[in-house]
Amino acid sequence: MACLIAAPCSGSGKTLVSLALGALVRRRGQTIQTFKVGPDYLDPQLLARVSGRPCRNLDPLLCGEAWVERSFLGFGSQADRCLVEGVMGLFDGRGSGAEGSSAAVAQQLGLPVVFIVLNDSRLGMVAHGQRLGGGEEIGAELPTVDFRRMAEAMGIRGYLIQTPQDLMNLNIPAICLQKSPTLLDIRIDPAEIPPIGRRIQALQSM
Repeated sequence: MACLIAAPCSGSGKTLVSLALGALVRRRGQTIQTFKVGPDYLDPQLLARVSGRPCRNLDPLLCGEAWVERSFLGFGSQADRCLVEGVMGLFDGRGSGAEGSSAAVAQQLGLPVVFIVLNDSRLGMVAHGQRLGGGEEIGAELPTVDFRRMAEAMGIRGYLIQTPQDLMNLNIPAICLQKSPTLLDIRIDPAEIPPIGRRIQALQSM
């Protein structure tokens, strides 16, 4: 099993879902090798903790495509499953192009993409910034959108995730065998404050 976890932009739940899937694989008695696209060194620490083995960076811009492929095949062959967490948005690469992006790495390695949408029917980071600044929340509300049905209308398999059990019920091996992308429409509480403080404390304790 191997797949790449992607999202529209940074702060969209890639690490959260990657950690949950990594923990799920280990709970089922299997080993998992995690990877992170780009030179990021924070997310790999969390991924290494949940997988029980070092997370490896896949950075075609700094290391070249040949090294990316050798690293993925070499380290990935030592575990039952492989999971690659993307960087920023799916097509965010060098400059205005997609070079070095998550999409480019997925294409190079032949990995199916699992696309994450944290659906809170609002501009969550805008509202959070207004709240932190002590201001009134203005212009953050959005109409409710069913991204799962939008994906299915375009021929892409979509899943609605409303509880942790919904995530655990996913047939991950089957998803990773698909040639087409998969979308996870994850419904979250719009009033929930991002746990940035807890994330920093977890990193400090490593």
